[in-house]
Amino acid sequence: MQSKIPGQIFSFKAITTCPVKNFDELGLDEVVSVKIGEKVMFTRNDSANRFFNGSMGKVSYISGDVIEVFSEKSQSTFLLERYKTDINGVSNGKKIKIGEVSQFPIRLCYAITVHKCQGITLDSDVDVSFDQGFSPAGMALVALSRSKDYRKMNVVGLSPNVIKIDRNVLNFINNTKFEQL
Repeated sequence: MQSKIPGQIFSFKAITTCPVKNFDELGLDEVVSVKIGEKVMFTRNDSANRFFNGSMGKVSYISGDVIEVFSEKSQSTFLLERYKTDINGVSNGKKIKIGEVSQFPIRLCYAITVHKCQGITLDSDVDVSFDQGFSPAGMALVALSRSKDYRKMNVVGLSPNVIKIDRNVLNFINNTKFEQL
């Protein structure tokens, strides 16, 4: 998708003070590459409440180490700062800070896998495709529960054979007496 949008690609490498094994666990990318006009998803919550993990935006300006973003959540444009987080280790059984990572908390977002969207609530339109099915069991529920508004959801390829149910969950439901409140 990025190749279809005209303009220069700007790449921003994470600034680290120690080696980082897995950027994904931090909700950050080692390199963020964006163009003006591209849709992005925020990967962290903002202390000023301009955006939150999973909300959408659009890059409106880039210069040097500055990215300006329009947030769909707040309906405002602002300069995005690098998100700083500590890298911790263990020494003598105690958690200690061993370094720090600083990166823009955004990723390109024209599509996202169900695994990547766990824990995210989306305000924008959501298309869910069941054409490939979902594995493991329970992922269909994850996909269908991401949108705040079911009217903004488009579901394709849904049929009984693509929904997988964990047998342990099914046994629990069938063997449990539920009281009506």
